Amino acid sequence: MRALVVDNDPASGGEMVRLLESAGLMVGSVTTYEVASAWVDRNPPHLLVLELMLPDGSGVELLKRIREKNLSINVAVVSDAPNELLADSLVLRPDGLFVKPLDAKRFQAWLERAIQRWQEAAELRTRT
Repeated sequence: MRALVVDNDPASGGEMVRLLESAGLMVGSVTTYEVASAWVDRNPPHLLVLELMLPDGSGVELLKRIREKNLSINVAVVSDAPNELLADSLVLRPDGLFVKPLDAKRFQAWLERAIQRWQEAAELRTRT
């Protein structure tokens, strides 16, 4: 299972990478909207951890593009963005929403469920 962390804060992004790698995921990490957008277009991850406030764009816009393209990506918003931006992201139905500082236990529980859903869907695809 491939994951992509999009966070312009190296400490926060690094924490997310470590959590995902410890769950057995192959993880990439980027710090800008432009690079994240190109990555999603070129090689969509199964799971995306997304900060909403990026130096060159909005994580909300990236989530909007993912939803408009109907990409099968589990998206966890992990952000310390203002409430208005968090509310904007909720309209686009992220699969998880976490406010920084991250509650690692809560995130790990969400991650376990996301991995299980992905494995079940992969198993169904192989049966057909």
